[in-house]
Amino acid sequence: MYSLMVATEPLSEGQWEEIGLGQRETFSDKRHLRIYGQRTADGRLAFGGRGAPYHLGSRVRRRFDLDPRVHDMLRGVLRDLVTALDGFGSC
Repeated sequence: MYSLMVATEPLSEGQWEEIGLGQRETFSDKRHLRIYGQRTADGRLAFGGRGAPYHLGSRVRRRFDLDPRVHDMLRGVLRDLVTALDGFGSC
């Protein structure tokens, strides 16, 4: 699975509790777009998804990782799922 990721700034314990992931839970949903998220060791919410375009022959190149359309889509999905992130800083 080829996917890209975004991450928030480090969040406080109170922010984690408000989001509902204070116990380091992982999460995903059943969309056609495969997504996943988890709290990092330094307190960020790392979030990724399989939204990257397919490249002929399953090629992997550094420039494929820099697709702003996919990262913008991931940020939007994350904010839709975790509405408590509004106002918590950037992701």
